[in-house]
Amino acid sequence: MLSTSASASTSAMPSHLTRHVFRQLLSNKPIISRACACRAPRTTLAFQNVYCRQQRRTIFGFLRKPERKVKLEADLDPGLGKMLELGKMAQLKTRPPPGEDLAKAWVDFFRAKARSKEPLEDMQSSYALWTFTHLQKNPGSGGEPWLDLEDLRVARDALILAPTTRSGTHAQLAKALHQEILARKAADPSEPADSVDCDLPPLIATLCNAGEALEARGIVNKVWQEGNATRQPLTLWRYVVQGFAKEGNEQELLATLEMMQRHKVPFGRKLRGAVTIFFAERGDLARTKYWFNYPVTNQPTGPELSADHDVYSSVLRCALQNNDLEWGQSIIRSIADKNPPKKLWDAFFIWAAGTGKGVEEIDRMMRVMVKANPDGTDLETKRPDVETINKLVEFAMSRNDPYFAERIILLGQQWDIRPDAKTYILQINYRLSIGDVDGAKAAYAKLQAEEVLNNEDIPAINRLVQSMCAARRYSVDDIMAVVQDLNARRTRFEPDTVSALCLLHLERDELHDVIDLLQTHTFHFSMTQRAAIRNVFVNFCLNRANSTGRVWDTYMIFHQIFDETDRTIRTQIMAEFFRRRRPDMAVHVFNHMRQHIRPDTRADISTYVAALEGIAQASGGNGQDADIESLELVHNQMKLDSDIEPNTQLYNALMLAYTACEQPQRALEFWEDIVGSREGPSYNSILIALWACEKAPFGDRPAKSIWTRLRKMEIEITPQLLAAYVGSLAGNHLLDEVKAEVGRMKEMVGVEPDAFTLGTIFNATTGYSKQEEVEQWIREAYPSIWEELEKTGVKTSQETGLRRFNIDRPLMP
Repeated sequence: MLSTSASASTSAMPSHLTRHVFRQLLSNKPIISRACACRAPRTTLAFQNVYCRQQRRTIFGFLRKPERKVKLEADLDPGLGKMLELGKMAQLKTRPPPGEDLAKAWVDFFRAKARSKEPLEDMQSSYALWTFTHLQKNPGSGGEPWLDLEDLRVARDALILAPTTRSGTHAQLAKALHQEILARKAADPSEPADSVDCDLPPLIATLCNAGEALEARGIVNKVWQEGNATRQPLTLWRYVVQGFAKEGNEQELLATLEMMQRHKVPFGRKLRGAVTIFFAERGDLARTKYWFNYPVTNQPTGPELSADHDVYSSVLRCALQNNDLEWGQSIIRSIADKNPPKKLWDAFFIWAAGTGKGVEEIDRMMRVMVKANPDGTDLETKRPDVETINKLVEFAMSRNDPYFAERIILLGQQWDIRPDAKTYILQINYRLSIGDVDGAKAAYAKLQAEEVLNNEDIPAINRLVQSMCAARRYSVDDIMAVVQDLNARRTRFEPDTVSALCLLHLERDELHDVIDLLQTHTFHFSMTQRAAIRNVFVNFCLNRANSTGRVWDTYMIFHQIFDETDRTIRTQIMAEFFRRRRPDMAVHVFNHMRQHIRPDTRADISTYVAALEGIAQASGGNGQDADIESLELVHNQMKLDSDIEPNTQLYNALMLAYTACEQPQRALEFWEDIVGSREGPSYNSILIALWACEKAPFGDRPAKSIWTRLRKMEIEITPQLLAAYVGSLAGNHLLDEVKAEVGRMKEMVGVEPDAFTLGTIFNATTGYSKQEEVEQWIREAYPSIWEELEKTGVKTSQETGLRRFNIDRPLMP
């Protein structure tokens, strides 16, 4: 049970509230509600999730309630932790755990899955496959396998359940287990040799559930042609057809049916029903009619009334969807006089609702159904019941008609039909669909008194929690009262629920609760589901409305829980700290990437470039907030990184960072490295080098050298290049030369001086007495441009030339 909810529930029950109040009084602590605005100051999350709290001694200190501890260990399925350890050791290229420990973990994991009836998610199946492959390659000391045949079959059967997210590893593990089982049976004379009847159906079912129906069909077709499928041919082919139906692959489904016809595979009633429902649910009226009347082997044409009520329901819905009322009525007439079972009557009621009949007309039809019971022996089964009401409510929900759904529930009350748990679940869902959260809460309160056998109410309760969080008008205590229900039943939260609650706790600085939620639930989700939760944390970090302290705490939780996050997302968070002028925090993010064991997360050359450019950005370009310590740390790490081969882009970033940190002489050393490299400089290289010349003492000398070389090599002179050059001259007080170059601008680049060029000159003299002379010159020579500078604020901008460096292309095509 999550402690987050346990603490929240104290205010929900009077007895707990009283106990809480007295404990706080005896411990000399303030009584603070979770919803109170005057809460204790937020604690900052350290790297190891250790919270430092002020300790106090009181005369009643021994009565103090123990401080709640954050949940540092993840809630993993039995055995999964050891398999995760194997994966980590393999990436670090260190000694793996002992084989007996891995075998025990593997067996414990699959036995737990068999007991809980939970499917394997993609992350779990990948590590299970990794462990199984390792155990196969590294048998015991005597060459004996670590896993016996029964262990393999338990794992094989656990894989049949369809995963939430389809992945290749699920199917790979199923095939590897199947091959190993066949090999063991071939080597053991006591085992039955008929693999088709015993071991092939589980493999085919797993492949079809994992999205590999095409491969499954190939296996079934091969076995059929070899003449081995003697007792379960329809089962195997039905798995394949149902697999294509789940994938929505109409083309391959039809191809499979044609293949079965060529092979003269018996076409049974269940298979016909599955195909008919498939096309009916897709709204394909023509094919629905065709397969609805398709003859089956040794059976009459048309579905059976007693067994195929689901087929009739789907077919009638398809007729409604296509507005083919005549065909639907013909079906009803064909079975109305055959004393149809009660479930078909339920389909008639839905047909009536779909054709526009009101609640009163449906009530009349129900009375007709009761009177149609001639001898009275079938009276109970031919009365409308709660299942009838629920189906009509579901139909109203499919039509997005909550008003009709409410009237149907009232109709049920007129028939003395008491709503059951499913009724209230449906009521929660359709009320939430129209934003009636209060109405959904009322239905939830009634649901609490109903018995739920298979946790079918869990999705609706999850959705209610999500809606209450999104509404932002319910107190935390109200939300946690609902969450407590889920905690008490030890159920898994849905990913969207975890996301909503994490965001709620983050906004309230309840970091312990966030960690508890993540450690309890996230390691049971698929990688796609984990990514959805991770994105909530990423978006929270990138939201400029959140304080830097909150963002840092959020990142530390995110970093520890979502270790699989790739380089791109981590780089975004690093850049955010740079934008917040916190290069120290950004460099910590950089180091986390550099020290990571995963290749797709470890820092590469683009990460170094982003870090160096971020340091330049954090300095503001004028050295006011320069963090030379962070810069030197990143630079030294680059020198020690054997995977990094400096290129022009990296040298550009180094020049930019050192110039922004008021070390332009050091920056110009990298310019020499660029000039001497095989790749050579880009336009950005020249722009940054000229900016370094602008900042450097006597920088006009290297600037003139660069300019002379450009003119001699007949490099295209762009307005940006000229602006950078005159900026370097202005930064070294050569105003006469600046004026001369600006006067020749039209001749050199084909355009007149603009606000960018003159603004660059003005910014280059910031802090110098010469700036007044520059201002006077611009006012007199270019009055319209000066007005533009004053209007836009460029003349007072301290951003630098960082805004200049947006060209990253080579000098020569």
